[in-house]
Amino acid sequence: MELAHLPILYAKLYFYATGGKAFLDTKGMPLVLNKFQRILKDHNITQMAEGRDRGDISKFVEKVQKQQRYLTNWWIIGPFDNPNEKGLKTVFPPEENFDTTATYTGRNDQPVRWQHINNDLSGYIDFTKIFKQSDLGVAYAQCTIELSEDTDMKIGIGSNDGARLWVNGKLVLDHKIARKAEPSQDILTVSLKKGKNSILLKIDQLGGGWGFYFTVLEEQKIFVHGLH
Repeated sequence: MELAHLPILYAKLYFYATGGKAFLDTKGMPLVLNKFQRILKDHNITQMAEGRDRGDISKFVEKVQKQQRYLTNWWIIGPFDNPNEKGLKTVFPPEENFDTTATYTGRNDQPVRWQHINNDLSGYIDFTKIFKQSDLGVAYAQCTIELSEDTDMKIGIGSNDGARLWVNGKLVLDHKIARKAEPSQDILTVSLKKGKNSILLKIDQLGGGWGFYFTVLEEQKIFVHGLH
């Protein structure tokens, strides 16, 4: 009978590990993880058959135990054109000015506007649920991080597909690639100032999935502004 609960426990732990808050919180995680591990041991289950961690239960458990913070409170806008897959390096208006009241011309000459989202189900910001999956374009996500002092912050970016990241207007990541998003595929340290810091992320769509993870990899006291 316990085996029937194993997929449910796995799902709760998986969403927790990728920033989800709806099914499991930090306080309840140890109890669920202990039950998950006990059932595996009692039934001599040593292999996993899902995802990138296939066959490596210890790696999955380590991911669950890591205290990572996913930023899920964003303003997003798109899609913009991606002609000949060069949209990632093409400058569109959101790179020049952040104005949540503005309307721009997007893909296929359609009007696009900023919209606010906050994903509590997982840390993944899924553009295919906001735009059409067939929109082979680019989209932006913006948030403002407020700090009490100057800080060098270690962050992780996972993207589907390529990504560009600006911190306070400075380009700090420029990665053109077709891939499935996983947390912290690109890890970097960025210098943030006391007060408000602008974070702008641009992701292109080359087909299939489309979205990103943004993870704070070290314990930081930050305030994320979602609304302006």
